[in-house]
Amino acid sequence: MSNPVVVIDSRESKSLKYAAKVAKIPHVVKSLAIGDLAYIENGQVKCLVERKKTGDLLNSVIMKKERVDGSIYHRYTYQLKLWFSKELDNVPCFKMLGIVGAEDPQMENVFYGALASSGIRIFDMIFWVENDTRYLKTAYSLIKALCEDKWQLPPHEKRPGFDAIICLQDLIGQQKAVKIVERFKTLQGVANAKQSELEEILSKQGAKKVYGFFR
Repeated sequence: MSNPVVVIDSRESKSLKYAAKVAKIPHVVKSLAIGDLAYIENGQVKCLVERKKTGDLLNSVIMKKERVDGSIYHRYTYQLKLWFSKELDNVPCFKMLGIVGAEDPQMENVFYGALASSGIRIFDMIFWVENDTRYLKTAYSLIKALCEDKWQLPPHEKRPGFDAIICLQDLIGQQKAVKIVERFKTLQGVANAKQSELEEILSKQGAKKVYGFFR
């Protein structure tokens, strides 16, 4: 089987593209809707890799933001939930996060804790490396493993509407989130709902909270 070709997002830094050439990794540069690296076979995404610098990533994870209703959430974790549920809801692929920079065990625990608190497995694998070249080599070795017949990934099982429930449960509680997703099916459906429609399921206060959250 021929070696896979890595797709590098055209918006990525020149240093990453240069590192790919130095490392002699087969690659093409083009725009990706999501992620920094991808392996696409027959038009289907087989593997998706996100790359973050340590400082920026940990700062985003530690940073907390306040919603209109006063509740607190982690900005990065929340963005990832919306990002992946919107773009990859029906795309079965292996998702990795490469963290480029010196590993700090204390900060690493904070990062994993923030992701765990979201209640959703966003990435199938997270790896830490010291530089862009090592990041590309590591990502490529994992992508190559996907092409080998002996490599079998478990099926990606996810209950319909799970991501939407996770996003809403911090706002209105899990039971109400389940009810509202059962009615409107997707997060986009909830976002498009009129306040009067939301009041058929939630209290006026709850409906106002959800309606205002998306506006």
